[in-house]
Amino acid sequence: MRNDSVLVSDCNFKQRGAYALVREDKYDDACKRKFRFVKNLNLSGLMSRLATFAVVAILAFLLLTLYPFYPLYISVILALVLGALAFEFPGLALLLAVLLSVFAAMYQDPYLGLTFFVVFIIFASVGQSWIELALIASSLIFLSPSLMLVAPLAIVPTIVAGLHLHRTGAVKIGAFSAVAVFLLGWASGVAKAGLILVPFPASNYVPKPIPIDWSFGAFLPDFGVFTSPTIGAYFTTLTTNLSDVRLYAVIAGWAISGYLTAILVTKWKKMFHLPPSIVGAVPALAASVFAFAAASPLDLGIGFIGVAVAAVAYSLAQSVFAGPGLGVFRMIEDLVPGGIQGKYSLLVGAPVCEERNLLVEQLFHEGIKSKIPCFLLTSDLDFAKSIHAKFGEKLTVLVANPRADSMSGKNIVPISTGIQNLTTLNIELVKSVRGAGTSGGRVCLDVLSDILLTHKALTTRKWVTDLVPRLDEWGFTAIGTFNPVLHAAEESKGLPDLFKGYLEIFDRDFAGKMRKVIVVRKMTDLQFNESELILDKETLRKKEAKGGLRGRLAR
Repeated sequence: MRNDSVLVSDCNFKQRGAYALVREDKYDDACKRKFRFVKNLNLSGLMSRLATFAVVAILAFLLLTLYPFYPLYISVILALVLGALAFEFPGLALLLAVLLSVFAAMYQDPYLGLTFFVVFIIFASVGQSWIELALIASSLIFLSPSLMLVAPLAIVPTIVAGLHLHRTGAVKIGAFSAVAVFLLGWASGVAKAGLILVPFPASNYVPKPIPIDWSFGAFLPDFGVFTSPTIGAYFTTLTTNLSDVRLYAVIAGWAISGYLTAILVTKWKKMFHLPPSIVGAVPALAASVFAFAAASPLDLGIGFIGVAVAAVAYSLAQSVFAGPGLGVFRMIEDLVPGGIQGKYSLLVGAPVCEERNLLVEQLFHEGIKSKIPCFLLTSDLDFAKSIHAKFGEKLTVLVANPRADSMSGKNIVPISTGIQNLTTLNIELVKSVRGAGTSGGRVCLDVLSDILLTHKALTTRKWVTDLVPRLDEWGFTAIGTFNPVLHAAEESKGLPDLFKGYLEIFDRDFAGKMRKVIVVRKMTDLQFNESELILDKETLRKKEAKGGLRGRLAR
């Protein structure tokens, strides 16, 4: 164990001073458990990275062959290179794949290339993670002439987005996929791009073969065409299309399909996700039928069959790859669509980390915004200071720490006996909470690990089973937090049984990096999303990702 100093140091025991009662053997046991946890993640992490490589390489190859320009061997080499780049920067790899496809479109026709470049700009600005970019790119590959028979399958990525992304992401991918398919279908001069009819397509595109004496610079057009009078005539048909209200009905249908699937997947979890997928696809298919009468029975059949196959494949892949969800956690509604209701008890199992603290702050935020009483009971001085600095007098902070007297300020309640004397702890907590009246509110018990370590499992269970029902009786939502790494499994496994809901935060290898993910383990009487979502502290802070473009492309 002592030889694994790197892994031991990675165990986040910065609060060890507060856990002075933890014996050295318990400390070693906790680190050994984390060491075994990290070892078990290695295989999952390798599978996740190989899956990322395969997805990006295949999508890159299909995008590079969307329009004739790159010889087959060059397409294969570039796809493999981009797949290798995806080990570290999957988002950047997909952006490069689409950009290289723009060059191929530019070789075919300058105006087609210009349209594709506009799609690329929107593509780069809309996709916030490599998974979103991959789903949008998947919609584009069905514009290939060799795939025109199965072009209705372009709706499938939107449904997959609904299955595995939050509602906002699914709507975004549905709407942008429809716009991208329409624009490229129009520029390619086709009257129908899968489920989307193009009433007035551009008519002067004729595919050119791959250059015999191939060179990368062969895509460069005569830029004079962009200033010639013909450009106005070329884009006249696009203006005519954009004035057709039916087009917006189709785009809305795709967006609604993504949204509906994301809503239904949290309610209907059985049968390999088939019910939410089939019902979710109806708005997009119906919009194509009623707005343009463009979808034939064959198109509808291909669309529904593709959606059904994708739903089953998604369910099977989800059970094989225990990787994080395809979305990023932004708010509690991403996991619990209806939110956490009043008079509910929720347990959060997580190592001490900034993401956990930000999650606790988010659980307080709505209550504080609604001006209902909120209380935090914690033994962590640093956390008490930071959260009090953020919320001020709006949040009452009870600090159960021998050094609590060092803190001052309104709504700071020092409990200098710490968690040694549970009677004193209860008196101070009950006095503060009962004094707030019966208007409801939220109480966070950020002392469960301390109590469990000091007073053991039996006393901890008695304390929780006595306190939580009383908080419920007074109209409060109780939020408990504990650190599973600090406890043996037999000591902590009964703790979630004392709460109605249980959220777990843990480390998962994602694109070659250890990321914090959050998942619902239990949520009694509430509908919830079973997917794992990435906890990104910059997203939780609602600020720009740290590291700028690099941070975004590595997602």
